[in-house]
Amino acid sequence: MHIVSYINVGLNWSIPGMMKKDTIGHYVLTNVGTLGMQQAFAPLCPPMRSLGLSCCGKVRDVPLMIEGHDAPQIQQIVTLTSTGDHRFGDAAMFMPL
Repeated sequence: MHIVSYINVGLNWSIPGMMKKDTIGHYVLTNVGTLGMQQAFAPLCPPMRSLGLSCCGKVRDVPLMIEGHDAPQIQQIVTLTSTGDHRFGDAAMFMPL
C-alpha cells in the first residue's frame, strides 16, 4: 500500500486500473452512530492521502432551553468530530465559523 501510494502521490504517476494522477485532497465521512457511539475520532490513514475525516455520532434527545419558551424543549442533536491532516493545510481550515 505504501509503495502504491508513493508511486501515485509522491511521483504523481497514474496506475492503470487503480489510481489516477492528482487523487489527493478527498474527504472521508463516516458514521459511528450506527454502532451506538456518541462520538469517535477517525484515525488518519496515510496511504489514503485524505485531507480530513469526520465522524457522525448517535442522534440523541437532549433538553435545551429555546429562546421564547419558558421550559426546556427536547431537541435531537448529533456530535460531529473532525480530524485533519496538517500536511495538507493549516488546522484553522477545519474550525467551524
